[in-house]
Amino acid sequence: MKNLKKISFAFLFLTAFTILFDINAYGATKRKVQLATGENHSLILNSNGTIYSWGANNFGQLGNSTEIDSLKPTPVEDKFGDEDIISVAAGAFHSIALSDDGNLWAWGWNMYGQLGDGSQKNRNTPKKINSISKVKAVSAGYSHTIALKDDGTVWAWGQNDSGQLGNNSTKDSSYPVQVYGLKNIVSISANGKHNLALDSDGNIWFWGENWGGQLGELFSSIKIPRALTLPKDNDGNNLVPAYISAGKYHCIALMFDGSVWTWGFNPFNDLDSSTSNPVKVEGLDNVIRISAGNDYNLALKRDGSLWAWGLNGFGQLGNGTKEDSSTPKLVAISNNIDSICAGNSFNLALDKNENFFSWGLNKYGQLGDETTENRTTPVLLNLTAVKGISLNEKKITVSVGSSYRLFATITPRNASNTDVVWSSSKSYIASVDDTGKVTAHSPGTTTITVKTLDGGYTSSCEVTVPVPVSGISLSKSSITLILNKTNFDTDTIHATIYPSNADNKEIIWSSSNPNVVSVDSKGVVRAVSPGKAVITAKTKDGNYKDTVNVTVTDEGLPEWKTIKMLYPVDINKNWKINFSLPLYYKTVTKENIYIKDEYGNKIDTELYFVDESNNISSINSDITASSVLIIPKSTYVKGRTYYLYIDNDLQSKKNKTFLKQRMKIEFKVKEN
Repeated sequence: MKNLKKISFAFLFLTAFTILFDINAYGATKRKVQLATGENHSLILNSNGTIYSWGANNFGQLGNSTEIDSLKPTPVEDKFGDEDIISVAAGAFHSIALSDDGNLWAWGWNMYGQLGDGSQKNRNTPKKINSISKVKAVSAGYSHTIALKDDGTVWAWGQNDSGQLGNNSTKDSSYPVQVYGLKNIVSISANGKHNLALDSDGNIWFWGENWGGQLGELFSSIKIPRALTLPKDNDGNNLVPAYISAGKYHCIALMFDGSVWTWGFNPFNDLDSSTSNPVKVEGLDNVIRISAGNDYNLALKRDGSLWAWGLNGFGQLGNGTKEDSSTPKLVAISNNIDSICAGNSFNLALDKNENFFSWGLNKYGQLGDETTENRTTPVLLNLTAVKGISLNEKKITVSVGSSYRLFATITPRNASNTDVVWSSSKSYIASVDDTGKVTAHSPGTTTITVKTLDGGYTSSCEVTVPVPVSGISLSKSSITLILNKTNFDTDTIHATIYPSNADNKEIIWSSSNPNVVSVDSKGVVRAVSPGKAVITAKTKDGNYKDTVNVTVTDEGLPEWKTIKMLYPVDINKNWKINFSLPLYYKTVTKENIYIKDEYGNKIDTELYFVDESNNISSINSDITASSVLIIPKSTYVKGRTYYLYIDNDLQSKKNKTFLKQRMKIEFKVKEN
């Protein structure tokens, strides 16, 4: 949402055919919903700051980049940048928007320069008027525009054949010109080819066309503003106007005492055909809002009831008939109305729950009910404002080449305009289409944002596109596991992921035969039963694979066989030790097989392999032998005790399994 500033303006904002409600001048703290009607088109500025338009669009006055009429409300194309729109106005075939910074945008018909951009070019989207600033109210007549600046001066541009620009000329102007003599103005209203202005002293000023006597002198145009002779109260004092509204050929004013006064053309015979002096409308009191249409009026009472009087050929009085009325009649609408806008035989109204209504002439779809049927009673429009938006995810990860669909939820669910715009902060990393489908292109992080056209509400999701995996390799190609030995029935396989900076290094491990060997999430394999299996490591990203062949054997561990001892032994005793498995020659050493005397001194010995044929070989030979011959290099000392040691660092030849149990044999040498 755009930020609103904090200055307010207590008087009325006036549009063509309308006098509505308290304006929020540029810098207002709270945006007021705005209604405006042109010759055959309608505008609404909702509480989100979104402008909707519908009806005739022959000059692009709907501001949606087309010249096609619309039977239902559609958003005006947002050309306003970071500025909040706080007010709208409609001329016959052109439209105006005012921002909180006091700037104006215009679009539609521009034959007389009424768009104020220095040209006579029609525009079907809003264009900023750079020749005026610091505006706090704007109103539009048939083919001219007037603006109230924050210094209390009034400016005008467009057609000027009846002096409606108020500069003592009849020359058209496509740029704003200052209206003569006006100062301290607090409210303005334009319609047809004439204007009204209300100053801070309570004076009403008028200028422009005067066909109906609405400007005080019958049938003559007035090129510079003149003050209206105000009606007086019972004490002879001037009544003080609170609101003013210009009709096509008449005007009305609401006084602070709640009474309503009208002057100008009158189609009924019970009053003078036209009167230049304000006449009180009988039967109305406690009025808080007024709005003048082309040949009828609306008045809103403090109790929320709405009243209308004047011509009624299209049902614009809203009482279910087409009968004209010279006296106010109750409009068939709830007593909850907050704002009103009378136009060219059709009306808009807003209740306090932000429900919109329309009735009257509907030839071009200006009622916005998706028909061209005239309505003699108000119909409810589908214009529920958006209050927020959210995404189903806050953070997601999408691999290069993959896609993910985000879903947006708009609140309330019955919001009328659910159109959104999707965007990516870095589309080269991940892009998003109009449906919320995110597609990853390259590694990195980007933010996907969805924005409502109504209100500009946003919600975002952080998207990470990881560095993709390109391969995997394992630290081993084959493993042999031995059962029944805790230290040797497991092994660990280490995996390397490529490239090293890949984001998702998650691996899925599996065994082709879990009944033979199992594997956990860390690559630790464990023997289960004898047999063979293939361990597979697969990357979650990319499904790259590598494998290890695993053999589980129950060969067992080498162990020495029981020796039958005869005591005492000869002084040159040789020892032949038989083992259960052939030995690994590199472990048959004097460090693993040796003799010590009773004092702990190691005896020098020679070691040899003995095969099944009793052939003797060097222990440095890689042969298959399961016996070792131990020969002392010198004789033992008679009568002394010795010890033969075989340490369990001794290993089997095939699977390099260690000696199951360390051996220590005590023997004693003969004395003689």
